[in-house]
Amino acid sequence: TENGRHITLKLSASGLSTFLKSPKSYYWRYIVGVEPLMPTTATYDHDKLFGSLWAEFVDRFYKGVAEEENTHVTMAQWMEQTDGWVPDKAKDKLTKALEGLSGNYYQMFSPDDGARAPEKSELWVENERFVGKLDGLSEDGIIHEVKSTSRAQSTSEQLWKVQNSIQVKLYSVLANATGHQIEFAYKDPPNALFRGPVVPVTANQRVLWE
Repeated sequence: TENGRHITLKLSASGLSTFLKSPKSYYWRYIVGVEPLMPTTATYDHDKLFGSLWAEFVDRFYKGVAEEENTHVTMAQWMEQTDGWVPDKAKDKLTKALEGLSGNYYQMFSPDDGARAPEKSELWVENERFVGKLDGLSEDGIIHEVKSTSRAQSTSEQLWKVQNSIQVKLYSVLANATGHQIEFAYKDPPNALFRGPVVPVTANQRVLWE
């Protein structure tokens, strides 16, 4: 409650996942609002930063930003935001990955390929109980999620886990999605991009997931 009023917090996919792993962690992070003062590699904050910057890179790609400008902005943010706390070895590896993936993206994909509509990139979606931020949504309702990750032994198993995650199911409900398409940017060499097939989502599935 706040000033005698009952405040309802809307749940995000990360909030749901955190609660299932540890209700205590959920309380401190999402109810109290306690966050670490400084980022640290011990909690993989450098990997989280990499993922955030990569999502922003793809967002600018689909909004028509040219390769040189997009890459320059991404690398400048990476160097600035990792300065002083990421060890050189870890930073050099991820710097090379970010540079390589950025160039490959413009060679492999096109901003008008239909994977996401420019006005539906980095899109907030919500209902009375839940909230989420989609990486992107196509004109025909296909969710486009990009993940920066390390390469797994089985790409199909790695893809299946994301396709069946709380996040993708929740986003499908909130966006009334007709399908989803998952994309991986591999941070370990040889750096590569993988875009999975479109997986249809039915109305019955959305009801079940909600």
